Amino acid sequence: MLFFKENIMQFIKLRIILPLFIFFMSCIFCLSNKSEAIPAFSQTNKFLKNKHRVALEWSDIELYQVYRLSEDLIYSDKRFNRNFVLYRTDEPFRLNNILPLPQIRTIYFELIQQNCVNPNLKLDVFIFKNFALTVEPSCVLGVYVESKDYYKPSLLY
Repeated sequence: MLFFKENIMQFIKLRIILPLFIFFMSCIFCLSNKSEAIPAFSQTNKFLKNKHRVALEWSDIELYQVYRLSEDLIYSDKRFNRNFVLYRTDEPFRLNNILPLPQIRTIYFELIQQNCVNPNLKLDVFIFKNFALTVEPSCVLGVYVESKDYYKPSLLY
C-alpha cells in the first residue's frame, strides 16, 4: 500500500510539474529566437529588397492573380548574336488563362503585363530556360510548360 501511495504522489507531481516545465521552456525558446518567431518590419523589409526571390511552382499559380517575375526574361537573337531583356525582375503580370494541351503534353499560361510599355511587340516562340515563350500584341506573354514541369519552380513569385 505504501508503494502504491508513493507512485501516486510521483504521478501527481509529474502532472503538475511537466506542463509548467513545458510552458517555461517554450517561453525561453520564444525569447531566444525572437527574430525568427515574430519577424519585425525591418526584417520583412530586408526580404522585400532581396534580389533572389523564391519562385512559385506552376501548380500554385491561380487565375486572375497578379504575380511578379522572379528574374529578368531575356530574349537571345542568334542572327545578331545579341541578348535583349524583354522584362525585368519584379515586373507585374496577371495570369489571364491556363490551357492544357494534352496532345503535346504541355500547359499554356497566358500572362498579361500590367504596366504595358510596348503593346505592339510580337515575338515567335523562343526558349527561355525550360520554357517556350511567345510575346503577342497587347502585352500578352505566353508560357508553354511541359506537363512534367508543372510542379517545378515557375518564373513568377
